[in-house]
Amino acid sequence: MKRFSVIIPVYNTEQYLRECLSSALSYKGEEVEVIALDDGSTDGSLALLSSFSDPRLKVFHHENMGVYKTWKRGVELCEGEYIVFLDSDDSLKEGLFPFLNSILDEYRPDLIQYGWTEVEENGQTRDRTAADVREGYFEGAELRALVEEKMLFLGTDRSGFSTLRWAKAFRTELLRAVLPDTIENICMYEDDSITRPFFTQIRSLYVTRKSFYNNRYRTGGSICSSPEKLSAHFEDCKNLISYFYDTKERFGYPEKTLRYYYVFYYTALLGDAVCAKDLPLIKRILADERLRELMKEESGIKIFLLRRRMFRLYRFMRKIKRALR
Repeated sequence: MKRFSVIIPVYNTEQYLRECLSSALSYKGEEVEVIALDDGSTDGSLALLSSFSDPRLKVFHHENMGVYKTWKRGVELCEGEYIVFLDSDDSLKEGLFPFLNSILDEYRPDLIQYGWTEVEENGQTRDRTAADVREGYFEGAELRALVEEKMLFLGTDRSGFSTLRWAKAFRTELLRAVLPDTIENICMYEDDSITRPFFTQIRSLYVTRKSFYNNRYRTGGSICSSPEKLSAHFEDCKNLISYFYDTKERFGYPEKTLRYYYVFYYTALLGDAVCAKDLPLIKRILADERLRELMKEESGIKIFLLRRRMFRLYRFMRKIKRALR
């Protein structure tokens, strides 16, 4: 049995793919396998994958079915005891697998969280580390407190401890047990649909501030550059929130966590709608009575936004007071 499976979903990333694969294969240990799944690419990605001759690389091709189902297929196919997800336009840093081996030789955590580096289009970099969580091994009551008080409430501020699927090593057996009860048909916050349920099931965790992942951060992929996606994301938002409520018993989400998810996903979408100046969608979101009630529970909607440094939304709300009455 392999110790690590690196799962790479590939879709039209030919220009970055060689760097990505080379980083995953640079470590020469036989305990690592790399599973690259081409999700119906129309560029030269599949040909590039086929050009690599390393026997540890396994290439699969299927018709386009989306990133979530591609991840899931990778989990089903892998042989490793632990899974490392890698996006095909990102790369792993040297030293990741020796570090993971050292942790597994001493501990057998269900999840290992490490840091990553954001690489912007202009070449600037920014390290993201779990600065507000101590480094080291967690289990028992200390872990449960961390999960319930922090991990289940993580947002998308790109902090070093996040709901992102990458910059983590997952115990394969546990991830496979969780996947059948996750939601597939969404394109917004796909990572959350895997990591949030997984967090509720872990019995051990190791955290390091060391950065072992390079994330290519491209502002051109923001929702403000593709407002046509907003209507679909509104449906995603509703489906994702319903999913968390429907699986409350399965994963043991506290009611306060579910209330947080309701507000978090809708206000995040509201911020995107304001950015895209999509007034009809803004009105649809603000018409949700449950959302308005939950926001008002925290000393009013405007205070809620200011506490979360959502200044763009706050300024917008000042302009549409009538919608909040």
